[in-house]
Amino acid sequence: MNSDDLMARRTPGTEARVREIAESTDLGICRIKRAKIVLGAWAGTPVDRLVLDVRVPPESVALCLSEFAAKGLAYFDTPARQPTAREARVEQILALLDSPPPPRSSRWRQPTVRYIGSDFSARDIQRLRRFVAEHPDACRAELARGLCDLFGLHHRDGKRKQSTALDILKRMDMDNLVRLPDIPNIVRRPIPLEPTIEVPPGLVRLRRDDIPALEFRLVETPECSARWREMIQRFHYVKTARLFGPQLRYLVYGGRPEEPPSCRRLLAALAFGPGAWSLASRDDYIGWSHATRTANLHLIINNMRFLILPWIHSKNLASRILGGVTRRVALDWERRYRYRPLLLETFVQLDRHPGTSYRAANWIHVGTTDGYSLYSAKKAEVPKKAVFLYPLHPNFRERLKFPRLGGE
Repeated sequence: MNSDDLMARRTPGTEARVREIAESTDLGICRIKRAKIVLGAWAGTPVDRLVLDVRVPPESVALCLSEFAAKGLAYFDTPARQPTAREARVEQILALLDSPPPPRSSRWRQPTVRYIGSDFSARDIQRLRRFVAEHPDACRAELARGLCDLFGLHHRDGKRKQSTALDILKRMDMDNLVRLPDIPNIVRRPIPLEPTIEVPPGLVRLRRDDIPALEFRLVETPECSARWREMIQRFHYVKTARLFGPQLRYLVYGGRPEEPPSCRRLLAALAFGPGAWSLASRDDYIGWSHATRTANLHLIINNMRFLILPWIHSKNLASRILGGVTRRVALDWERRYRYRPLLLETFVQLDRHPGTSYRAANWIHVGTTDGYSLYSAKKAEVPKKAVFLYPLHPNFRERLKFPRLGGE
């Protein structure tokens, strides 16, 4: 695609018509998405951002822009494809909201559309639209809090699922079910990380006798949080230190039991968070149906980060750490979130690690991911990951398969 041809199409009249299509509720999701792609490109939004905003593969974004550059508004005369089943449900809900049936009509309850594990009917969207209209000055975060309260989106400890609700609202906005306020154009410059962890000139080799005891410190203070974040950002191959949803983070120290905490050596960092929504090998291993997975997924937590400082070398240290944390993580989780998980899961990127430490700590290898990418041409290049599980209860499978038992 020639970007000059795309920009040449940007006349006041054409832009007004594309914006009208993008904001419509009766022209079909396919046209709406294509119009939003064009508007985003005109605004200078990169393709990777458009992929996330409009939730279509990058190849479709490129094709859309190329076709619009060649045809102009005629590109919107006919849809490129039939709507998917999900898009058809969104279109039915939009039609219901444009021409509302009687208040007691059963049509308000069907169809429903799912966003991140939660189903919403036309009546639900009507309630949400009313809430947005009643709070015209609310920012997106305030609307997300309202969504949580309207539909009971709370964690087990009563806290709102704020980040989940915000993602739901963004996707509803994409489908024109709700209108979100614009995001202020604020340039956020990253705060430079001041290193506090000193890297030794060579490897530090430790015998078991050097670190006979391991101490798992929950990250609960700003100082511990800063230390954990520094370790991940500087030394983990996944540099992202921000985690979403319920979580536990640990710093692992080693030393002798009689030593004061200040004299112990920093060794590692771990984090646990929500389980993956859908994971074929795990779900087959449990014997889950869709309904029981939806009801009991909160009882699985994911070992999302595990880092031993790269200069620390100690035989069997990784399996010692994994063994130690599995003996306490369920109780720590219960103390914080008021329920006890039944199963741990993790992913091991096979081009980096064979998973030996997890096997040595009695984690169970149940399968391998196929890899996922919105870029069709790159799916074969996505690294494979081994899926490991660790039961935290002898009857974990039975409890996970039955909703009435899972919450006990």
